[in-house]
Amino acid sequence: MKKKNLAVFLIMVMAFSLFSCGKQAGRSNILRVAMPSMSPFSGILNMAYTSEMLDAEIAYWMTEPLLLIGDDLQYNHEGAATYTYDRNAKSITLKMKPNVKWHDGQPVTMDDLVFAYEVLAHPDYDGYFFADTITAIKGINDYHEGMADSISGLVLSADKNTLTIYFDDFTPSILEGGLWSFPLPRHQLGGIAVADMAADPRSRAQALGFGPFKIKNVIPGETVELVRFDDYWQGKPKLEGVTITIVNPDMIPSAMERSLYDVSSFPSQAYTDYMNPVSYHYQSVPETWYQYTGFRLGHYDWETGENITDENVKMNNINLRRAIGYAVDLEAICKNFFNGLYDLNPVVLSSNFSIYQNPNIKGYPYDPAKAKALLNEAGYIDINGDGFRENPDGSPLVIYWGVPNNTSETVAQYKLQCWRDVGLNVQLLTGNLINTSSYFGMLFEDDPNIDMYELGLTLEESPKLKGVWGRYAMINFTRFTSAEMDALLDALDSQQAWDRDYRIKAYYDFQEYFFEHSPAIPTVGRLKLYAVNNRVSNFTSKSVYNACDKYLIEVK
Repeated sequence: MKKKNLAVFLIMVMAFSLFSCGKQAGRSNILRVAMPSMSPFSGILNMAYTSEMLDAEIAYWMTEPLLLIGDDLQYNHEGAATYTYDRNAKSITLKMKPNVKWHDGQPVTMDDLVFAYEVLAHPDYDGYFFADTITAIKGINDYHEGMADSISGLVLSADKNTLTIYFDDFTPSILEGGLWSFPLPRHQLGGIAVADMAADPRSRAQALGFGPFKIKNVIPGETVELVRFDDYWQGKPKLEGVTITIVNPDMIPSAMERSLYDVSSFPSQAYTDYMNPVSYHYQSVPETWYQYTGFRLGHYDWETGENITDENVKMNNINLRRAIGYAVDLEAICKNFFNGLYDLNPVVLSSNFSIYQNPNIKGYPYDPAKAKALLNEAGYIDINGDGFRENPDGSPLVIYWGVPNNTSETVAQYKLQCWRDVGLNVQLLTGNLINTSSYFGMLFEDDPNIDMYELGLTLEESPKLKGVWGRYAMINFTRFTSAEMDALLDALDSQQAWDRDYRIKAYYDFQEYFFEHSPAIPTVGRLKLYAVNNRVSNFTSKSVYNACDKYLIEVK
């Protein structure tokens, strides 16, 4: 079994905040994080297993990737490692910077990155990051299948500070965030069986990182206390520590007014009621995120690691899917529910990848008359006069829609009414919004009761869409595949794609195909709004998305 790319799954989803931070009033130099969520965090802080955004937010205070992404979408040399690459040799060479240490004082070496690859590729690994760029490393599949004791494509220097990685196919996306660069401390985790690693305390409350703060104490699901790591490779952090606490999102506005926290992502729905704060101010950050409505069009074969499209599923009618898109007034949602902090995003890339976004695709502008016409054309007619359309064969049509509980119930109800207005009987699966952890389990397991689903997707660094929508992408929850789409996805990362103009056109072509077949309907992107206490300095968009800049944050 091969589990394919989550495209940094942590990726995925409709999380309320990304790498946020906060603090209580007083003169203490401890920053207190308000992490808005209706659900507790699971507490997995080993990056090889961290698949939930709450855990990722915590982990990014204490660890970081070795390679960072620049404004041109490619790796730069500002992280804890530098790199060079050789297209002819199909290789990339990483070199550690000096004085990079784990929180227990041991040096971080490239052998720790080798160890991370050994964990990800191990036959007993049951996380989500055995990804296509990892499988492209020479010899890694033999290791994964138990046919080799080591990964032949990883060549480590004698001093363990330089690592050359050889690929079977060296593609442009590898330099655009497509390389796993989170090391794992071999000296701490090396004696743990991979099958037991996620549950071990050393992947949780005892986890080691090499970022600016280290774990002091964890109250499972509720709070994490971090203290300053004085030997952080970029210098001693300004703060003495950070305390991260799960907070009900509805409590955030009053908590910020009372200066209970220094920084928290702020619910956009509440913004108009708190437009003139006194003790804090607002900062907005463009998110690497977009939301979409997806349709269950098949299932995932766990034996072959392949998405299988099923022509007999309820939503396998293009007119039905398009009508669902035209029936919803997304502009009204952005304006009336999110106060302009959300905007239309009709393609399968977020605005941070604007160079690759196809400007000719306008998505599904609100047009209920067109939605009704499409449904009529496809034979979805209200036969019994109850206001809801039946299937073309005359049987009742009820569409069950899965929605996680970190989304707005008000918006969900508005969409339900939009669909009712064109005669579609869409119901919330289970009758309510679903706990986020349970929800993702249902998606991964292809719960047969889900007809369509709501999800947010974060492409944190790499625009490598094959890992999201491809035939072998485990998070392609639509399960839609075709030979044509395979070819279009292959073109995005072909050798011809080293030419930037070719690569841009390939992205345009894929987006056109995706729109024409509509296995999912991209809807909106957003700005993340942060409430920042006036005590806080050096909290910027870079400190949100870049663990390396968190050491600069300070309070008065």
